[in-house]
Amino acid sequence: MNMGQEQNFDAWPTVVTAIFLCSLGPVFFLIQPIYVGTLADQVGFNPQQIGWISGAEFSGTAIASIAGFFLLRRLDWQKIATIALLLQAIGNILSGYSNSFMELLLLRFLTATLGMAPLYVLSIAVLSNTSRASGNFALVVFGQMLIAIVGLALLPNFTPRYGLATLFYPVAFIGLMALTLLSFVPKGSGRDADASQPSEATLTAFVPAAGVLLVQLIWYTGVGGVWAFVERVGVAGGMAPTDVGDALATGMAVGLVGALSAGYLTEKRGFILPFLVGMLSQTVAIGLLLQNVTPATYLISVCLYNFMWNLCLPPIFGLIVAVDSTNRFSVLLPTCQSLGIVVGSVVGGTLAKTQGLPVVMLVGIALTLVALGVYLWIARQVGRSY
Repeated sequence: MNMGQEQNFDAWPTVVTAIFLCSLGPVFFLIQPIYVGTLADQVGFNPQQIGWISGAEFSGTAIASIAGFFLLRRLDWQKIATIALLLQAIGNILSGYSNSFMELLLLRFLTATLGMAPLYVLSIAVLSNTSRASGNFALVVFGQMLIAIVGLALLPNFTPRYGLATLFYPVAFIGLMALTLLSFVPKGSGRDADASQPSEATLTAFVPAAGVLLVQLIWYTGVGGVWAFVERVGVAGGMAPTDVGDALATGMAVGLVGALSAGYLTEKRGFILPFLVGMLSQTVAIGLLLQNVTPATYLISVCLYNFMWNLCLPPIFGLIVAVDSTNRFSVLLPTCQSLGIVVGSVVGGTLAKTQGLPVVMLVGIALTLVALGVYLWIARQVGRSY
C-alpha cells in the first residue's frame, strides 16, 4: 500500500487537526490530579486502586504505540482515526456509569487501547512527517496545556455532584465532534509498506533513538508518580480541593509560557541547554512539596514544575526526529511515556499507601536526575551539537 504520496503534511488544516488530536489523546493524564481526586473522594478508591486505574489508562497507549511502530504504514490513517474516535466515545460514556473497581479498570484499559491512544500515536506520526516537527510539537504542548487549564479550573466544581461522568462525558462529546476534521488527516505516511521492514537508515538510527526513548521512559516514571499524587499533596497540606484545582490550573497557565518558550529556545540554543535547565528546575519544584506545604509554596511548586516540564518536551521530540531520518521511532515516544506513567502511578500508589507521599516525591526527584544524566550521555555519544 502506497498511500498519501501527494499529500502535503505541512498544510495548515492537517497540522491543526494533528495538533488537536494529539492534545485530546492524553487528556486524562493532563487532568490526572483531578481524576485521582475524583476516584478517591467521590468513588472511594484507595491509593493502590487509583494507581492501578492510572496504570490501565496509560498501558493502552503503550500497546497502541508499539502496534503503530509495526503496522501504521500499512493502514489507512483516516479509518484508524474514525474508529478510534467512535470507540473512545463508547468507552468514555460507559466509564461514566461505572463505580466498580474491576469494571472501571477494564473499561479504561479498553478505551485507552482502542480509542484515546491511537489518536495520540497517529497524530505524532503525522507531525513527524512535517518540516517543522519540533516547532509543531511545541504547539501540541500548548494545546495540551489549554485543555488541562480548562479541566483543572472547571471540573472540581462539578465532580462532587456528577462524579466520574464530569470527566468522561465531555471528552466523549469532543471526540465525536472531531469526526468533522478527519478529511484533513492523511491517508498514510506516503512511504511504501515495505518500509516497515528494517532498513539501513533504521538500523543506524536505532542506538541513538533508543537512548532518547530510554530518557523518556525514566523521566516519565518519575513524572507519573509526582503528577498522579500532586493533588493529594495539596489536600494533605490542608488545602480545599477547589483551591488545589485552581493552583493546578494556574500552574498549567504558566506551563503555556514554557511550551511557547521551548520552540524558540530549541531553535536558538539547541536541545541540551533547555533540557538541562528544565530538568534541574523540576527537582527544585518537587522539593518544595516535601514538607510544610502551604498554599503559597504549593502554587510556586506547581507553576515552576509545569513551566519546566513543558520546556523539556519539545527537546525530546526534536532530538529523536533529528537522530532518526526514517521517522519510525518517534511513534514509540508514547510507549515510553505511557510505560513510565504506568510504573510511576502504580509504584507511586503503593509508596503513597505504605511509605507516604514524601517518598513518592523523592523518587520523582531521583528519576528526573537519572533521566537528565542519560540524556546528556546520549547527546555526547551521538557527537552532534544539538
